[in-house]
Formats: sequence, structure tokens, C-alpha cells
Amino acid sequence: MKVTLNINGKDALKTWGVSLESGALTVLLTPAPMKSFVENKSPLLHGKEIYPVEPRVDERDIQLSIILSAPDQSTFLKYYSEFLEELQKGIIEMQVICGGMNTTYYFTYVSCQTFNQMNLRLAKYVLRLNEPNPTNRIKG
Repeated sequence: MKVTLNINGKDALKTWGVSLESGALTVLLTPAPMKSFVENKSPLLHGKEIYPVEPRVDERDIQLSIILSAPDQSTFLKYYSEFLEELQKGIIEMQVICGGMNTTYYFTYVSCQTFNQMNLRLAKYVLRLNEPNPTNRIKG
């Protein structure tokens, strides 16, 4: 299945040779955790009291695997440098289009957990991203 990836309004494949690794959609589609309820664990009471409030979604951290590929070494180094500049802006607006899915996620860039250069034209990154508000997504 073809996956189109746009980062900060740019086609990631055409601009930097970047695409999602197989299995990356699973990471994006994994539900965000819920925030804990307000509770009171008084030593004067058995168990704990939970104060019923409307449940809220918590932030989430993800590790997203991407591939950077280029036709030759000089293009690879150009793509690498330009993609690094884009990541270091800190704010990542990531639109993923695949089949019937068209969702825009808003992340902050935290770090690159792994960088593995396979050869002079191919590298794998594992990006650590934070989604501050998983309910703030645009679905098309």
C-alpha cells in the first residue's frame, strides 16, 4: 500500500528522500494513553477515593522509524543535511495519506534514537517524537 508522507507541508520523499519504514503506521495508529483520574489515598479510608471527572487523553511519546534514500552519495548528504535542519526546527506537522487514511499529526522533535547508515545512499532513523495533544489532529 502506497503511503504519502508530508512533513511541514513538504513532500518528504521528493524533498529529502524520506519515507516511513514498514510498520511505522502501526506506531502512528496506536491509541494515546489516558490521564490518571484525580484520586485521594487517605490513610483514614480503605482503598482510595476516585473523583469522577471526564476522562482526558494524555500526551504520548513515539519512536517512528523512517528511511532516507538517495540515488548517490552527494544527494544523500544533501538530503541528510536538509532533513536535519527541518527536524531541528522542533515542530513537526506530519500528514500521512494511505488508502482511506489522511491524518495530520502535530509532534515536537525530541531526538534521533538510532541512525543506521546502510550504505552511501540509504539510512534508517528512529525518531523520538512527542505528541503533546493527541486529540489535536486533522483528519481528511
